[in-house]
Amino acid sequence: MVYSDQSVYFSASSKLPSSIPSGEVYDSLNIGFVIDKSTGVIEDVSVTLLSAGATRFLMYLIIGFNLHDGDPEELINEIKTRYFGGSQKAIIVATRLVIQKYKSYMDSIGANKNEGD
Repeated sequence: MVYSDQSVYFSASSKLPSSIPSGEVYDSLNIGFVIDKSTGVIEDVSVTLLSAGATRFLMYLIIGFNLHDGDPEELINEIKTRYFGGSQKAIIVATRLVIQKYKSYMDSIGANKNEGD
């Protein structure tokens, strides 16, 4: 996949339950989003899960969501109401962390742009 000059990548980790297969292999889950910072659209997702089907489904739920126009809680709700794998809580925690990092980054860019005005 080719990304634009406006694409940025953010990732975050959260603890996995040891009782699930991914938790037996990985101590924590890592999720990463490629986001077009000019539009806020999530362009790509990476996640450390063992099941390719679970990864594809999460990508389906997340890719295309607009962080500038949409309420991030809508995305969290999609995961809560549609993904029922054992790693659901870890995915939600990591997703919230990625969104917080992205918002902080965007705030810092906005602050830097306004300093010269």
